Amino acid sequence: MKWIRFPGARDKGRFEEVYEEHYGAVYNYVYRILLHRQNTEDVVSETFFRAMRTFDRYDARKASLLGWLCGIAHNCAVDFLRAQTVRQSVSVEELAERGELPADPRGLWDTGSPEYEARELLRRLRAEERELLTMRYWLGLSDREIGQELGITEKAVSARFHRLLEKCRKPASS
Repeated sequence: MKWIRFPGARDKGRFEEVYEEHYGAVYNYVYRILLHRQNTEDVVSETFFRAMRTFDRYDARKASLLGWLCGIAHNCAVDFLRAQTVRQSVSVEELAERGELPADPRGLWDTGSPEYEARELLRRLRAEERELLTMRYWLGLSDREIGQELGITEKAVSARFHRLLEKCRKPASS
């Protein structure tokens, strides 16, 4: 196998290392935005394809490698969501056929189970809100880092996050 070296990648000699190191985090980031396994896989593939094409422009002084990848993933996810024109409902049988159900799904659809409640909460949120939660809790980014990714100030991030937490605390009927 021939390795491709990217100019400007002083700390990472091979893109495959970048891919292997950050694939899981990028996948989880995108999944929390889309909440769909196959769409997530498509968006993550596009993310790494774009990253590979532009890797020579990565600047470690501007963002961490993971932050840079998540910025690309964000753009890919937004592009994907914009391209979706019709939202389809899917039956449990179809999910099972596509392999999107957990190995032991008992309890996941029981009203009141933590998994059910978390899924319902995430479904209530807009993609931008799920993304904010993902950036804060999954990626552990600070308000400053989130602001840089979203192009807003730290105070704006803090205010959005505060409103989001209030929304999450309200019952679903509100």
